[in-house]
Amino acid sequence: MTVDIKILKNEIDTDPINRSYSGMSHQAVADSLNNTIDQIRNKTSMTGREVAAKIVNTAYNSLSEDKKSQVLSLVSSDSVDPFGFAENVIKDIFGSASATTIALSVARTELVSRPTILGFSTVKEGHVMEARA
Repeated sequence: MTVDIKILKNEIDTDPINRSYSGMSHQAVADSLNNTIDQIRNKTSMTGREVAAKIVNTAYNSLSEDKKSQVLSLVSSDSVDPFGFAENVIKDIFGSASATTIALSVARTELVSRPTILGFSTVKEGHVMEARA
């Protein structure tokens, strides 16, 4: 992914997450952006296997055969939308405050770097220099 200099310039100028870019060298800004993995992003999909790993065994074992079939159908999917239908199925089967639902809620987000949130990959010192020009 190419670094969009306009977006990078806006990031540096507005400093929306208060990293104090204005007091940093070009390289320090690039390092701060690339090396700080502190941004939470929602996953757009998970594998059925990832969902299955969050199901509490004792909760699964206590389900009716019909509910177990629903769970097995869900977790056999190659790709599951963790904020859509799958979330509703899990809440319906296990309960919205269950350990399984809570574990899935945590698993459906991930920590990423700021450039990932902004839509590009690694920021280099030259990118910062160009954005500040």
